[in-house]
Amino acid sequence: MTIRPKGRQTGAILIALGVTVAVVASLDLDRVRAELSHISQGALAIATLIYLPSWVLRGQRWRGLAKDLGDELPLRGATAAATVGNMLNLILPAKAGDLLWAHAAHVRWNVPYPRGIVGILAGRVLDLVVLATLGGATLLVWAPISPSTRDSVLALAALGVLASGLGYQFVVRKGVGRHLLVGSLKRFQSTHDAFTQAIHTLCATPLRAAIHVAISILIWGLEFLVAWYLALSMGFDLPGWAIIVWIFAANLSKIIPLTPASMGTYEAAGAIALGLAGASYDEAFALVLVEHLLKNSVNLLLGVVFLGVEDLPVLEGNLDTIRSNFQPSEPHSDPENLGIPK
Repeated sequence: MTIRPKGRQTGAILIALGVTVAVVASLDLDRVRAELSHISQGALAIATLIYLPSWVLRGQRWRGLAKDLGDELPLRGATAAATVGNMLNLILPAKAGDLLWAHAAHVRWNVPYPRGIVGILAGRVLDLVVLATLGGATLLVWAPISPSTRDSVLALAALGVLASGLGYQFVVRKGVGRHLLVGSLKRFQSTHDAFTQAIHTLCATPLRAAIHVAISILIWGLEFLVAWYLALSMGFDLPGWAIIVWIFAANLSKIIPLTPASMGTYEAAGAIALGLAGASYDEAFALVLVEHLLKNSVNLLLGVVFLGVEDLPVLEGNLDTIRSNFQPSEPHSDPENLGIPK
């Protein structure tokens, strides 16, 4: 029973090492170091102040999503849990911080595990949708890309809209996904129910959905502002479209975390994107590295502070125990039995 987990861990470590070596080998380290010397402590301090409010917005968004699912959370506690959960994702593999985040919500505010996971997942989906929409629209309307690239972006956008429509029809309305959760996966049927009911709730209340989208736009607007300010501080005169495409491409690379905290892959993706604006790979890599390190450092610092001042039982959670809380549900459980408002 212990061989397969160790095998997976060894494979993940080897992949992370291979990716890291490949990224480092692609760089002119002297040029990267030269670019890093251009950033001042004052500029980093100002960028930090610009970035800090985004964590309050993330807490407010999660609080609003939890309310849609039937749970009342305080803003300070929601902000603390969101910050600590994301901090743990930087340290632990496979987004395990999200499970510990849901555990804290369960112990502190009695949020059922399925609803806790769905609220966290909903925030991730909002981030992806908003960022993909902004990035795709920027590439199509603003960025000076070739006709063939524009056609490819259009095709991907059409495919995404089609997949979303089909997913809503079959997964949300018809509940097809529930019948695919068999065997040991049956424990996630209640999570599936919570997710589909949450989509129903948001679709039935477009104003609440619009508020969540607006908060998500503000969150990413601050990320764009931080990137733009750091670029100016390091002597990069980048057009606005390049900032958006950089953040879009870099964060897209984080969907599959090949390295801890996506270090290296995030920078490589962002540097390649900035090549569309004429930036050299090594110089752009240094810029994206500064931006990534600043955001991770703020997340780590705030996470440690919240762990010290808030009574969050995040670190008390055992991942095996948390997984066991996703018990198999009955084949036709009523959403009301899950405590989810219709």
